Amino acid sequence: MNLVMRCVGVVGTIVLIAVSVSMNFRFGLSLGKTEWDALVLGMASAGADGFKVILPFAVAHCWRSARYLATAVGVVLWALFTAYSMTSSLGHSATNRAEVAGEKRHDIAVYGDLEHAIGVKQREREQLPSFRPPATIEAELAARALDWRWLKSQQCRAAYNSDTRQFCGGVAKLNGELANARRAAVLDDELAGLRAKRAATGGEGATADADAQVALIGQLLGVEEGTIKLALTIMVSLMVELGSGLGLFVIFDEQVRRRVTEAHEDISAREQGLQFQIQPLEVVWFKTRVQKARDEAYESESALFRDYCRFIVARNGGPALSLEKFRMFLEQQPIGAVVRKGGRTYICGVALRETVVTVKAA
Repeated sequence: MNLVMRCVGVVGTIVLIAVSVSMNFRFGLSLGKTEWDALVLGMASAGADGFKVILPFAVAHCWRSARYLATAVGVVLWALFTAYSMTSSLGHSATNRAEVAGEKRHDIAVYGDLEHAIGVKQREREQLPSFRPPATIEAELAARALDWRWLKSQQCRAAYNSDTRQFCGGVAKLNGELANARRAAVLDDELAGLRAKRAATGGEGATADADAQVALIGQLLGVEEGTIKLALTIMVSLMVELGSGLGLFVIFDEQVRRRVTEAHEDISAREQGLQFQIQPLEVVWFKTRVQKARDEAYESESALFRDYCRFIVARNGGPALSLEKFRMFLEQQPIGAVVRKGGRTYICGVALRETVVTVKAA
């Protein structure tokens, strides 16, 4: 896997991990009775979700190290944490989808109500008879109010002959025309307000579905809406949880395994190099200066190392082994148990010649 692919995979996995932790934290918050309980549950959910990211590496390492009990425990923990994260993710996804769909249904209902109200107002506006501008009508009514017939008929309340009745009929027609003009103005204002509200809903509510994705899949597959919603919710949760839990493992497992193999090979090479560096002088020292002793006899590691160094210097045998390599050399020789006592290391079953120390019986 080249560097670019690995970088893209790491970024994508980190995003999924952040999403998964956020979903689990928010869902944990929703379970608390009090604010403190909600915070504790949210942190526990987020911690478990983060821990599942590391578990695959630990399980793989335990398996390669033949630690089968630890491997089984790790698998169980990973399955448990992933299952819990799945339930949290499912709950969050289902709640969020239901809330979004509910808001969309509300918008559709509001849009439908506005469309109906606009239609009613529009039809009423279209049914009004023709009229002139209100100012023109009002000016003509003002002129009629100066006519003697207006006064003679007591403002058209008592038309006593055909002349005043004809005059008052004209006034009534003007008043009717003015009422229509004023009603039309009111309707125009109301229609403008309703159209503005309809535009604020998005303008597509009349034909849009509450969940367009579910509607499209239902049309393609002929599956019920509830089944599609359940399948989509599970799919999203699987994508987030498995992607966040196994993404880094898939990307880095090969690299980690290669480095572990290289480390083992390096250790083997060093051991082989040590065996190669061991000269006959070390073997001579062990045979001439170290003798087998009873099991209860012991010699300190530091005393053995100092004696070995003096032996090398006295024979001008070149640089002595380091303490670490000296220990590895001793492990290859017939010695007893290695114990620590009082902060020092002792080799049992051997002793320097002429300096045998015996443990006293208790």
